[in-house]
Amino acid sequence: MGTIAKFTVGGALALGAVSANAAIATPSSGSSDAILFAEVLNGSTVVASYAGDTGISLNKLIGGTNTTHTVLSGDANLAALFAADKSGDTLYWAIEGGQYTSGGSNTTNCKTTGNCQYLTTTGNNALVQLSLRTTINLDAWGNGLQSDIPTLNGNITTNGNGISVEGGSVASAGLWDLNTGNSIANWYNNGVQTGNTNLSANLFYVTGGGSSIAKVSITNLGTATLSATGLQIPTSAGPVDSYNLATRKLTMPTLGIGAATYTNTIVTVAGIVTPPSGTSPKGSEDTYNPANSQLTVQAVMVGSSIFYNAVVSLAGLDSIGSVTGADSYSAPDLTISAVQVGSTVYTDVIITVAGIDRLTGGMPMAALDTYNFSNRELTIAAVQVGSKVYTNVTITVGSILHVGGSHPAIVTPASRGWFSEPSYFDHSADVFGLRPRL
Repeated sequence: MGTIAKFTVGGALALGAVSANAAIATPSSGSSDAILFAEVLNGSTVVASYAGDTGISLNKLIGGTNTTHTVLSGDANLAALFAADKSGDTLYWAIEGGQYTSGGSNTTNCKTTGNCQYLTTTGNNALVQLSLRTTINLDAWGNGLQSDIPTLNGNITTNGNGISVEGGSVASAGLWDLNTGNSIANWYNNGVQTGNTNLSANLFYVTGGGSSIAKVSITNLGTATLSATGLQIPTSAGPVDSYNLATRKLTMPTLGIGAATYTNTIVTVAGIVTPPSGTSPKGSEDTYNPANSQLTVQAVMVGSSIFYNAVVSLAGLDSIGSVTGADSYSAPDLTISAVQVGSTVYTDVIITVAGIDRLTGGMPMAALDTYNFSNRELTIAAVQVGSKVYTNVTITVGSILHVGGSHPAIVTPASRGWFSEPSYFDHSADVFGLRPRL
């Protein structure tokens, strides 16, 4: 796909020497920190185990810190970890952390994007296995951290310096152990192996994808770099797609089509229209143009490499996690974000549905809804119905209940001027409470 371009990190801001932090908050608090984990192995034998509180909250990292922070600078325990790495040993490290809202670590709560939030690295920066995780896996992440963080805080206080701990025993030091599947290092048998041997690694933000069984939504926050003198935490680099060369499937955390934002969208790529270029994205999210059926990709990970600013053509739409800024249906009302009627665009419209005429599917054929005077049909670009998103749906309009801030019980064409063709609407044919057959 062209020249390989990797994230770069600049503008490091040293925060000074280590001083004791407050205890790491548990995930249930809704506000916790990123944690640096590491161990030195000789084969499968643990030589040294380490964990340190970065003091940087998930909220700051997910929202973007606007600079690269150097944390754990001057940490004697981190220096001791590197000193323990002798000939024949291997040093592995990871960044992990998590928090969730008062709804708890369960599929009901975590399926909603943003309710359960996690940070993780992946072994060798591999994204394929991470992209296959679901809300069910996230439940185990939160519950595992909720159990382990109090123990880790005790180790840091009793055996460490108040901010970190290093020692020869996993149980009394960092807890993180690649040899143990049901540990933080392997996300409690529900995630990818998180450890890296390269001292630079991508840091990912992971959250729910919109339903209990949906694949997770992933955002690459940039590159973190570890040394004996500290850890560089990256700024938020914006969402990064993942592409599977074998299947030609492209997974997008966010996608903009008109005013609508689609999350966790998977498409099949037909070909490259414009090859990748540059070393950073030119925009904040991927965009799709229904007029020419072309998708602009801001940043995409292929294997362990990231490419920027490519334009591709699509062979088809596989799935959409959820959508905001489009239509939504809650019986008996269809809420329309925007609809074009002739040369006029109306927003914030609520109608009832007289019938479902066609359900075409595929990538949205327009950026907003359109209304056809001649047959009274409304073509919907996208509509969220419960946990599902349907595209290119054509319906027959029933009653107009609300237009652009007006709230009469029934708004007729005569009173609002919407759908001004007098033949479009037969008031005697109003249909209330009809369930679309979606």
